[in-house]
Amino acid sequence: MSRATVDHQWTRIYDLHSEYIGRIAVREKVDEVGRVLDKLERVEQTEAIKKLYAELHRIQTALIRCQQFIYKELELTHDDLHINYRFATDSMNRIQSEVVEFIEGWEAALRSPA
Repeated sequence: MSRATVDHQWTRIYDLHSEYIGRIAVREKVDEVGRVLDKLERVEQTEAIKKLYAELHRIQTALIRCQQFIYKELELTHDDLHINYRFATDSMNRIQSEVVEFIEGWEAALRSPA
């Protein structure tokens, strides 16, 4: 997963014209962030890893709020969707290079002989 998390699919989360596309997009991105969180839990917990984990957890929470709006699970408003989507997008854009660097290091460690 060295590709960017904030991609064309990410923008579909906010696609209010097609609820179905938004559902698929937000589910994929919640899962994608969750997979990175799982990997972060399995490495040595340096200060940088802890900060990255905390930020990704906040992003995942915001994406889950977007998902709850799309699925109409809670009485969330369009403003709630906008606030959570903007937070998740801006935050992920800010830490994207750290996430990619971590994933590339993770994958390289898996490929190298022990």
